[in-house]
Amino acid sequence: MWESLPSWLVWPYGLFILSTIGMAIWSISKKRMQDLAYPALAMAIITPIATIFYLIGRGAGVNEFEYIMQNVVKGDIMAIFIFALYGYLIFWWVVTAIKWKTSSPVNQNKEVG
Repeated sequence: MWESLPSWLVWPYGLFILSTIGMAIWSISKKRMQDLAYPALAMAIITPIATIFYLIGRGAGVNEFEYIMQNVVKGDIMAIFIFALYGYLIFWWVVTAIKWKTSSPVNQNKEVG
């Protein structure tokens, strides 16, 4: 039997990827932080695909996270690339959250003139 991460992690992972795609599309359509949203959208699509193909090579007795981290430490280029993709997605969410928190609400009922 192969080691694997708990099945309950599939939903949060899928939600993370789908919400990243949705938020990036929303940011692009609203013209907010487009310079960060385009790469986030591309990486949210590429990351799960690259991860699946990379994890095909793992042996029995090690779960997905352990396999990637072991290979990052060994200096495997593909593992480092996947690690960097996830790092950028987390970075993008942190920047987005900070931007939302610091932006002041716009009063649309304000009279001009």
